Amino acid sequence: QQLQEEKHPLADAIESIQTSTYEIQQYTEMLADYSRILLTGKDVAQSIKLRDLINEKIKLFDKIATQKGISFANNVRAKNKINGNRQLLNIVLHNLIDNAIKFTLKGEISFESTVLLDIIEINIRDTGVGMNHVQVARINLYNQKSRDDYVNGASTQGLGLKIVKDLINLMNGTLYIKSTPRMGTIVTLRLPLQNLSP
Repeated sequence: QQLQEEKHPLADAIESIQTSTYEIQQYTEMLADYSRILLTGKDVAQSIKLRDLINEKIKLFDKIATQKGISFANNVRAKNKINGNRQLLNIVLHNLIDNAIKFTLKGEISFESTVLLDIIEINIRDTGVGMNHVQVARINLYNQKSRDDYVNGASTQGLGLKIVKDLINLMNGTLYIKSTPRMGTIVTLRLPLQNLSP
């Protein structure tokens, strides 16, 4: 019995390492896809079921989220679809969810969508540490980094945000952030329902 109890911390550590390794692999692959898209400009439009794509990302992040005491709520309607490049949207969602987990110590990350004429609005809401108005303004304007771009030692800017901004531009979309310190952040992504690809 004592030997079994002593194995538990090691088993958890191994599982955590495996999860982190898989995350790094996924991120590296997406960086490669991002580079290829920027270099070639080649992407293929297809019908995307938004709820299904988000569920795929939730499954990917489930272990690390559970370890932090974070739950997911996918409230996107099953009928919501967009026509565009699935690979681009996958990279954007991956980075936004990863960022939400990074700044949420415990709580919930939820997803909602609304169709506004020929635009779909996707809201990713977390109950994390939030940001002050200076940090939010800098992200929305996408200015250069400064010491204000850090929350709990983690950068609120960087390669992930640059990738998201670049790819959203390629999809003819926009991104806007609202945040309140100690209450959380809402990331609003607006994309055209048709022709996300340039």
